[in-house]
Amino acid sequence: MLHNNHNSDLIFTLAYLASNKTQRRWLLIISIGIPLCFCLAFLWLMRPYHGITSRWEAVYPITGSEGTPLWDLKEDDFVSLLNDRLSAYDVPALTYLKTFPSDGQRMLTDNGESWIVLFHICPEDAATDYWWRKYPEIESWLTNLEDVELDLYRGGSRTWEIQEPYVRCLISIFTPGAEDYVIGKLKLPFETSGIIRVKVDNVLYTRTGSDKLLIEPEHDF
Repeated sequence: MLHNNHNSDLIFTLAYLASNKTQRRWLLIISIGIPLCFCLAFLWLMRPYHGITSRWEAVYPITGSEGTPLWDLKEDDFVSLLNDRLSAYDVPALTYLKTFPSDGQRMLTDNGESWIVLFHICPEDAATDYWWRKYPEIESWLTNLEDVELDLYRGGSRTWEIQEPYVRCLISIFTPGAEDYVIGKLKLPFETSGIIRVKVDNVLYTRTGSDKLLIEPEHDF
């Protein structure tokens, strides 16, 4: 009996709404619009998630192992590219401050006293190293770039005019065209105390507070 009363109320309500054009129009909009909104919301939630921007492409593919990804970019080529780009600015060419052939760490300086760019490579002797020699491709990985770190502090100076050429040149090497995007996302030149990350294709840019900019290859697994 209760079920029949509900049906009667529903029929009466629909009949009442149908007698008025405006109400009939709104009934149609509601009956179509609500399911459509739910459907669109469901499709949005089910979309593939990409935590990167695809507007720009990385220049160098990633080699190396899952634990230690490397760019397919040799040390000599990287230094040459960086100095070539820096030549467009009023800054001196970078030279090696120190080399440590056994551990693959390199430091570049513009004043002969302190490093401004530090990077790691797959060591030249990695083919004889216990950890590296298990990879059959190791010979082709030797001196490939592992990561790059830029000193944003510059020995006490936070002047953006000093930092900007190095930031732009490094970004242009790995993801050309994305310079303004990355700089904006990293909130440069403004000071910050937190860690900020932005990924462009397979390149991860990390700003560690106001002191360092770290650039790393990152696989999508």
